[in-house]
Amino acid sequence: RRISAYPLPWFASRKASTVAAFRSTMRRRKPLVQRWAAQGERKGARMKLDVFNHLFPEKFYKRMLEVAPRGKDMHKRVREIPCIVDLKERFRIMDQFGADYAQVISLPSPPIEVFGPPALANELARLANDGMAELVRKYPKRFPAFVASLPMNDPKGLLREAKRAIQDLGAAGVQVFTNVLGAPLTTPQTLPLFELMAKLDRPIWMHPARAAETPDYRSEKKS
Repeated sequence: RRISAYPLPWFASRKASTVAAFRSTMRRRKPLVQRWAAQGERKGARMKLDVFNHLFPEKFYKRMLEVAPRGKDMHKRVREIPCIVDLKERFRIMDQFGADYAQVISLPSPPIEVFGPPALANELARLANDGMAELVRKYPKRFPAFVASLPMNDPKGLLREAKRAIQDLGAAGVQVFTNVLGAPLTTPQTLPLFELMAKLDRPIWMHPARAAETPDYRSEKKS
């Protein structure tokens, strides 16, 4: 799979400078996956790099359960996947794909902002990113990089955390979901993130998200 920074069609009608920054970035840079693969080849070995894998760092997971101990739908489903938090089980599964298999890790659903107001979302984002960075430092062959999570319900906080995660913690990019508590990613509150990521020359991972009460089809009341 290949990482891209999502110069999406709906973006074309947005701020001209932001669009230009994205297009310039995409023209001049190699995808991060190609860079990592090239590094592996220079060392005499190819790497099988899975770039969209989800994991809960332990401290984040404990705090999440304190905040939402009875989460339902997607939250309930991901909590029941042992390897999403149990590293011993994850490594057992990873070993089945060979010693050259590695993962770029990010948080699973649900989005951080669903857990509460901006202050809590900021706390959870910091816990997640600090935990991810620690895992990358501790297991560099297993996890060569991580994708940062952001408090998307805090316009200033999300930019601040994106900068911290990339510049201080070494995140490969950031993850966003396809809406922010039901609002599109193109609102004035969230659109500056795209311009920032173009300036930082880092990709954006986009994760699908919708609640169960949002149907896939007009003929359904629930999907």
